Amino acid sequence: MAGLREFAAFIDELPHDDERLVLLDAIHDDSGTGVFMPGEWTSRRLSQFRFHVPNESCDELLRELPDLLVRDAQAFIEDTDPEGG
Repeated sequence: MAGLREFAAFIDELPHDDERLVLLDAIHDDSGTGVFMPGEWTSRRLSQFRFHVPNESCDELLRELPDLLVRDAQAFIEDTDPEGG
């Protein structure tokens, strides 16, 4: 849990126009709630942050998140597609 707090502090210290944050904002759909609700892939990755690698970089995690969010979106579409994908 300390790792996620450190990651949150890392995010808070970034300028709002940081290209990585802008990309995340563009990719992530919060359905107008303003609340970050990660899907399965993103949730799994966040839960494992610094679990196996205690000194894992916050920057590294931030750079992985866009791909994970896209993967979550694809999984959601496949799960909700009545044609089966």
